[in-house]
Amino acid sequence: MKHNAIQFLAVLTLVFFFSSCSLKKDNRSIRTTLNGSWQLTDIRYEGAQGRFSSVIFGDASDECFKGSEWFFRANNSNGTYAITKSDCATGQRNFIWSFVDGYGGTYALQIKPTDTKRNSTMNNAGYRLDVSQLDGSTMILRSQLQVEGKPITLVYQFSKITF
Repeated sequence: MKHNAIQFLAVLTLVFFFSSCSLKKDNRSIRTTLNGSWQLTDIRYEGAQGRFSSVIFGDASDECFKGSEWFFRANNSNGTYAITKSDCATGQRNFIWSFVDGYGGTYALQIKPTDTKRNSTMNNAGYRLDVSQLDGSTMILRSQLQVEGKPITLVYQFSKITF
């Protein structure tokens, strides 16, 4: 009897472990949708009037990011983006990414800058962007900023290049 109880607890522990480590079905689906190449076609500010400029991901200005090409690989969570504007610091940057489940069925895209060997360049810190839309052709991400104590939303609009 004691042996059966130990086996039952072992099986229960394994079931709990594997279910807690697996992605939700919706999460797997959005990973597949994100997979491929995207172009950042527009960056805009919502919630305030005026002209704004910001440094995105501690890397480059919003103007430098417009037109940048992004690649997301779903099977290993690696990604890159390339800034190509000649008056900016051009080149490819590396990151790892994941989706984080939010409240009420929402989710966020988490991006952590890395070097080419996938080592964090920010002591494992990163950025979270709320996913407003993600389908086979369009992705819209949002992040919240504070300007003079007032909330402003930075909106990133992407178009899918390849699948």
